Amino acid sequence: MTRRSCGTAAAAGFLALTAAAGARAGGLYVPGYGSQAQPRAGAFVAKADDPSALYYNPAGLARQKGTSVHLGMNFIAFDQTYQRAGVYEVPEDGEPPPWTGDPYPEVVNESTPAIGVGRFQGIPLLGVATDLGGVTPLVFGVGIIADHGYPERKISESYQFEDPNTPPPPQRYDIIEQDVSAAFPSLAVAYRLVPEVDVGVRVSWGFAGSKGKQHVWGIRNYSEDVHRDGLVELDVSDSFIPAAGLGLLYRPSANVELGASYHTPKSLNMKGEGQAVLGTGLGIGGVQETVAPENDLPLCEGGGTAAALKSCLNLKLPQTASVGGRYVFRDRSGEERGAGARAGPGG
Repeated sequence: MTRRSCGTAAAAGFLALTAAAGARAGGLYVPGYGSQAQPRAGAFVAKADDPSALYYNPAGLARQKGTSVHLGMNFIAFDQTYQRAGVYEVPEDGEPPPWTGDPYPEVVNESTPAIGVGRFQGIPLLGVATDLGGVTPLVFGVGIIADHGYPERKISESYQFEDPNTPPPPQRYDIIEQDVSAAFPSLAVAYRLVPEVDVGVRVSWGFAGSKGKQHVWGIRNYSEDVHRDGLVELDVSDSFIPAAGLGLLYRPSANVELGASYHTPKSLNMKGEGQAVLGTGLGIGGVQETVAPENDLPLCEGGGTAAALKSCLNLKLPQTASVGGRYVFRDRSGEERGAGARAGPGG
C-alpha cells in the first residue's frame, strides 16, 4: 500500500494522516543591540543616534553627521533541560520493549549554532550611516539586521529511528533537531522635516533557511509505540522576504525626546526538499505503507521523489511597534550629561 503525501516542516501535510491535535509554541525574544541600546531596554527608540537605528528607529539616522560604521554581535545561550512526567507505556501491539514502565529520561538541548561561539548564538548587526557630506538633506543607512531569538535545537539527535536497543526520545513529537537562520540586508533613508521632527523609512530584502527533524504519529498512537511513528526531515529556504520599518523622532523641548517605530511582519515562505519514513507497524495486511510525492498541491510545490519530497514551510515573524521617551540632562553648552528613559514595546 502506498501513502501519498507532500513533506512539510513538522510534516504539516503528513500530519493530516494522523489523529494528533494541533499545537502552538512560543519562542525566545531578546531585545537590544549594541552597547548603547542593550542597557536601555528598548528606550533607545527615542535616541537611535548610531547606525543601529536601522534596527531600532530609522528616523534616528537624520541626526547623524558624516559617515559612521557600526559592527556588533549579540550572543545568546539557551540551556534547556527538562524531564517529562510519566513512564513509557505498554504498546498496543507486539511485545513490550525492555524500557516499558521506566520513567521518561531527562533531555538536554545540545545545539551548537552555526553562527556563534560554542553554544552561544551570534546575532550580527552591520550598519553604515552617511549624510554624503551634506550634499543632500537626506541621511542614508545600509546594512544587515536580524531578529533576536534562539531557534537552534538538538535534543536526542543521535537516536536512530526504531532502534531496538534504545528508548525513543520522550519529546520526539516536539523537536529532535531544528536549525533556522534569517538575515535582512536593509536600506534606509531619514529626513529632518523641521528642527523638532525627524522621520525615516527602512526597506529590507531578507533570506532564510531551515532544517528540521521530528517524529509524528502515523496512525492514532496514544501508547506512543515507535513502530506506529513516522520520521520527517526537511531542508528548505526562502531567498526573498520583503520587510519594512517606519520611524519618528519628536523633540518638544531641549530636554524631552520622544520616539516611535513600527516594523512590518515578515512572511517566510520556504521551499526545498524533505523525506518521510514510516514505522514498521504501519501497514494493512502485512504490507508496509510508504510515502510518495503528490503533484497537485495548491499550498505547496508538488512533485519530487520518495527520497526527496518537495516540501514547504510557512512561518511569520510578528510585527512590532515601540514607543519611548527620555528626559535629557544637559550642561551649559547643551551637551548631554545624562538621561532617564521609558519605553513600551508591542507586538
